[in-house]
Amino acid sequence: MKKTYFISIDAGRIDKAKLDKNHTYFEVKVEENELYDLEFLLREVLSIDKDAKPVFSQPLSENDVDNERNDFQTKIEKLYRKIYEVGTEQTKSDISSLGILESQK
Repeated sequence: MKKTYFISIDAGRIDKAKLDKNHTYFEVKVEENELYDLEFLLREVLSIDKDAKPVFSQPLSENDVDNERNDFQTKIEKLYRKIYEVGTEQTKSDISSLGILESQK
């Protein structure tokens, strides 16, 4: 049975309700296995985002920076694509307006 959840990428959360009006939420209707997929993808994006902070203390080569940027881009696109697939019509409209998935069409 599908349940409604709200995903905030900037807050790094998936909740049963919108908890904070200062964050952007995407409404999705998912089965339990789809919720697991979303949680996994969100954790992947958040782990890359956190790993990027030490760059100043340990400089990387141009190739390393490009590889990290490409890895982050790939994972964030996967997350947005999954949210789009299971999202409400409003969520699909919101994601479409961001232009994030344009490169894959």
